[in-house]
Amino acid sequence: MFAFITSQSDLKCERCAKTQPPGTTLEYIKNRDPTKEGVRACPACVDHYARKAGTIRREPAPMTREITSDRNGAVAKQIAAAQRGGEQS
Repeated sequence: MFAFITSQSDLKCERCAKTQPPGTTLEYIKNRDPTKEGVRACPACVDHYARKAGTIRREPAPMTREITSDRNGAVAKQIAAAQRGGEQS
């Protein structure tokens, strides 16, 4: 799992403990051991992890279909009707 954290104030890297300036993006890196928490790492530490021999990086799966908006609200009306137990219009 990858999460990116960007702050408007100083952030501290949880690996090297260096304070990062505002606007720096920290990346959450999961620990291999599921019983241990991961770390929020600065770009330099992310590069360190990327070069380690045992590092596995999983990219997010591509979207298989495009999500479009429902301009008429037909889906919302169907859901509301189903929740009320009424008929769909």
